[in-house]
Amino acid sequence: MMRNLIAILVVFLTTMPLMAQDNNTKSLRREKARTMSKLDARARQQFTNNDKVISAIIDAEDGDSILDRLQEHCVSLKKLPNGKILARIKTDSLEKVNNIKGVKKIRGSRKMKLRMDSVRSDVNANEAHEGYNLDSPFTGKGVIIADIDEGFQYDHPAFLDSAGNSRILWTWDRSGYNDGIVTYPTTEIPSGTDSYTSYEVSGHGTHVTGIAAGSKTGSSKYYGIAPEADIVMVSSPLDNSEILEDVDYIFHYADSVGKPCIINMSFGEYTRGRDGKDDYFLSIDDAILENKGRMVTMAAGNEADYVFHTAHTFTSNEDTVRALFSRPSSNYGYINEIDMWCRTADGAKHFYYEPFIYNTKSQSTKELSSDKKERYLEEDDGIDEYNSRQYYYLAVTDDDIFSSSSDDRHSGPGSSSTSSSSRNNVLGIKLWGDLGYTIDIWGTPDYSEDEIFIEGPDDTYLSGDADYTLCNNSNEALVVTAHNTKNKWKSLSGESYTDNNFPIGEHTYWAGMGPSFAENPKPDVSAPGCYVVAAIQNYDNFSEYASTTVDKVTYNGKKYYYEAMSGTSMASPVVCGAVAIWLQANPDLTAAQIRYIVANTSTHDDFTGYDTWNKTFGYGKINVYEGLKAALNIETGIVNVYDTEKPVTFSKDGSNWKILFNSSQNEATIAVYTINGTMIQSIDMNDVKKGYEYNLNLDSFPHGTVILSVKTRGDVITRKITI
Repeated sequence: MMRNLIAILVVFLTTMPLMAQDNNTKSLRREKARTMSKLDARARQQFTNNDKVISAIIDAEDGDSILDRLQEHCVSLKKLPNGKILARIKTDSLEKVNNIKGVKKIRGSRKMKLRMDSVRSDVNANEAHEGYNLDSPFTGKGVIIADIDEGFQYDHPAFLDSAGNSRILWTWDRSGYNDGIVTYPTTEIPSGTDSYTSYEVSGHGTHVTGIAAGSKTGSSKYYGIAPEADIVMVSSPLDNSEILEDVDYIFHYADSVGKPCIINMSFGEYTRGRDGKDDYFLSIDDAILENKGRMVTMAAGNEADYVFHTAHTFTSNEDTVRALFSRPSSNYGYINEIDMWCRTADGAKHFYYEPFIYNTKSQSTKELSSDKKERYLEEDDGIDEYNSRQYYYLAVTDDDIFSSSSDDRHSGPGSSSTSSSSRNNVLGIKLWGDLGYTIDIWGTPDYSEDEIFIEGPDDTYLSGDADYTLCNNSNEALVVTAHNTKNKWKSLSGESYTDNNFPIGEHTYWAGMGPSFAENPKPDVSAPGCYVVAAIQNYDNFSEYASTTVDKVTYNGKKYYYEAMSGTSMASPVVCGAVAIWLQANPDLTAAQIRYIVANTSTHDDFTGYDTWNKTFGYGKINVYEGLKAALNIETGIVNVYDTEKPVTFSKDGSNWKILFNSSQNEATIAVYTINGTMIQSIDMNDVKKGYEYNLNLDSFPHGTVILSVKTRGDVITRKITI
């Protein structure tokens, strides 16, 4: 034992110079980063950490004119249609990029977090699959569902069609993005899994894709909302500049093959102004609006129970308040991350701030020395260029900021000349502002703390709440929160489980809630997100005997599994699959029409209440079937579909549509149109006798929704049908 202690002491003493050297190097890099005026706090932190590449979104006065000058300094470049430049900048070239004329701002990418039987019946998807009271069934056929995620098992039978062929059109492994590795999409579908097999990821992408688009497999009842949709899988490090590249590529690919497309994003991140007006969300909105037949679904987040928001309206120019923040265990490199915004968008400053250290045991406050601010804080403030609101962003980069030192001055209740134990020290911010103006403050939730805001000794300290706790606030995308549809299940090993924390029908207590400062109300809708069963990857430490493993199938001698998982990560793909079904029925739906369908067909009950929209459920609980009927009734490019007494009757037999003439006609025209009114085929007929049945075979027509029209001398009869 003693020899081990001596060895440890020797190692510690020999590594001390290296540790000091590392700290000095980091300090020098931080000072260097602060001389680059166009970097935001995240870009400065990437440079300080000496990341292999600086992943960033660049604002430029004229993107085309500087692409050549940027090229030599970047591993990869991508100019989006809205003018934003996505760049992976060589770390040692960052200063040169900062000095390029025309570069306005370099925003470091943000790291997103994953937000992780009976569901189909709960959302009325089975009626759509069966074509109940419709001319044909709807299963998402001919629509692309793309999942940007981690933890894919490409060869899971949930992604095979009935003939055993993969339904995956292509995959894209972006796992090396932050190391400067350039990869490209491939139609050669890998066997096995992607590189994200850790227990922390837990096969997230497999499960999410299975919810949206999983196939009917063997005897398993756990298949997806759109089980015949085409599938795209992007294995992603969840870096927001990389995500924008993915979105751009996916939508333009879908355009090139003439198919509508919906992208699912079961991840998010809690910064910026919660109004959707930043380079990330605006770029996603622009991509959705670029063409018809496009939509994105986003998870609302799983941290509403962490009460990480607070707000205050200043009652006088002397009104002063404080906020105290718990110390998370980790947050992707930051100890604390705080975001603060004025609600008024007038381009002026209305609040002021001063960070400090607070000791929860002695209730003492102490000012931060200028040295500690320089060494341990990353700060950004000013007027945001997108929304004209004042903001203040603060990140604590090292736990040493909480240590006591002689150069810190103590003040306030309980102060003394002796420092309190640093383990009781937390971050505080003192705030004062102009009369009548409101500020919103967010801490960043962490799974080790129940609440982000700490109660102070008096009412001048702000308390937290669960409002404005959405991790996504896109204006055009659908932001999906969660409710409970399952709290009992039986594991594969035969054990029965019940979780009474999730009463059936209620909002899931941790699911993100509005309101939002986005122009369109957020969240949009709620979907099942609690113990949803779907396909799962055989990730590290996976066990078929785990309590949440509920089913398995055997394919080609290999076992594949299904697992129950919870989160708005599971709710978002439910809505993704629903929209795929609607796009099958009407591929030309716009984003505004899809949001209209959600707002007007979602289910209201005693849990949601009967208001049109509320901050907990959005417009209600998603209803696939009612939404499908609404999609079918959207006006087409030729004529509205309607039902009255008609001279013909339609029926379907396999791929043949039978047109029975109920009365004799001197002349008739049978025609097939695309959804936007372009004629595909026309057949003129003369002297048609009552009882004649014409068989129209549609095998040679492109997949999707078409309009079948029969015109007689006295009428026009139309039907939307799906091939």
